[in-house]
Amino acid sequence: MVLYIGDTENKFVHLEAEGLADLGITLDSAAKIPDVIVHHTAKNWLLLIEAVTSAGPVDGKRRKELKDLFI
Repeated sequence: MVLYIGDTENKFVHLEAEGLADLGITLDSAAKIPDVIVHHTAKNWLLLIEAVTSAGPVDGKRRKELKDLFI
């Protein structure tokens, strides 16, 4: 299930606030949110997807930022 799609100009192109809330996630518009958030319900995985062209590859610093947002 796609829970969120955003970009730098429009952070909330698609937002499933209820689905995020069900997982205990609240997104702050000031936070560095990944470009796409998908919940793989069968495995209960949260997939955080970044567009490399907008933010570059996920390095150690970005990985820590994402962990801080979602753990």
